[in-house]
Amino acid sequence: MMLDTTPPPKYRRAWAALLAGILALLFILAASVVAEPFLIAVSDGARPAGPHRGTNGWANGHVWLIATGACCLTLLAVGYITKRMSPLRSHSPTIVLLVLVLLYVAFSQFPATKSLGRIALWSAGLPVSLAAGAWLASWTRTT
Repeated sequence: MMLDTTPPPKYRRAWAALLAGILALLFILAASVVAEPFLIAVSDGARPAGPHRGTNGWANGHVWLIATGACCLTLLAVGYITKRMSPLRSHSPTIVLLVLVLLYVAFSQFPATKSLGRIALWSAGLPVSLAAGAWLASWTRTT
């Protein structure tokens, strides 16, 4: 007698949601790495010279705020989509993505600014956006 080792549909949906969320996070990371030299150049008013260029003033400009806002909106969408794809009462994919975002925030370079508001936006904005997207998805499912 053969045992059926295929996971039930609930677990397949959770794995699919987690995979979609991780792929979206990797896309956001790759897009920000590619776009950063160009955004620094736009904020400095010069041509992009590569990733080793000095970033004095980059985190103090309006372009940085727009880029951070775009990342927060994208993470809001990632949280929403991940929660909608996962089973109804499953929080595992969202928690795993939240841990990955918190690890990114903890181990990446903080913005070179003395503004406490911008540091708080960068530090708390990404995980809060992901959690808010997941909460919005669970709220729209139950009401």
